[in-house]
Amino acid sequence: VSPLELAGAYAALARGGRYRPPHGRADAEAPPRPLLTAVASFLVADILSDDGARALAFGTESDLAFNFRAAAKTGTSPDHRDNWVAGFTRDYTVVVWVGNPDGRPLRGTSGLEGAGPVFRQVMLRLGGRWLERPAGVEEAQICTETGLSPAPGCGRVARELFPQGASPRPDCAPTEAAFALECPRPWDRFQLDPGAPATSRFIRFRARAPVGSKVEWTLGGELLAITTADHEILWPASPGAFELYVRGPGAELVRR
Repeated sequence: VSPLELAGAYAALARGGRYRPPHGRADAEAPPRPLLTAVASFLVADILSDDGARALAFGTESDLAFNFRAAAKTGTSPDHRDNWVAGFTRDYTVVVWVGNPDGRPLRGTSGLEGAGPVFRQVMLRLGGRWLERPAGVEEAQICTETGLSPAPGCGRVARELFPQGASPRPDCAPTEAAFALECPRPWDRFQLDPGAPATSRFIRFRARAPVGSKVEWTLGGELLAITTADHEILWPASPGAFELYVRGPGAELVRR
């Protein structure tokens, strides 16, 4: 697949599922043909524009984070010969490929590190508006533990987009009131990728506790956070052995 062909595919998402072959002349435009529904295209675009979903892999201040909304997808071939970033707004579609002309592998460079800085500079120069939500997309609350409609007592609730009529209907079971540390688990071990940027090294800590209760998070004797609603934090990980103390309603839990 060439960069131009890939740009044509991503531009179809930006057009609401209508594909038009890429060209270099304004008078050579072919009529668009349907490739995906407008609803499916918008939902994929919404996923690709979610900075929060990228945070665990890329950090919160990567080259894919802008002061405007933009879809982006990175790619790295297994032998590191190809680095890709493809993305779009309503107005522009941008695809960047980085590699050696003779096909030699890059030195352990990922799509984010190789093509990402180029993609960022181009997108900042172009700017752009986000897509309009088409008819047939609805927004609904879900329980993030089960993916079902939240019931009273659910500790973690989020809003997600669904095709009209496809949002989850059955209520999930109420979150148990008992205080528990869900992540890390006693048998979890974490290995840091030495080639990953420090801004992408996060470990998610999560506790189960009633909404409104206070949970204190202490790592290595240092207070990390106090949570009262969504009992979940991201810790910027560093090498070493640590003790995590979590104090919640009526109990104190330890993970080493």
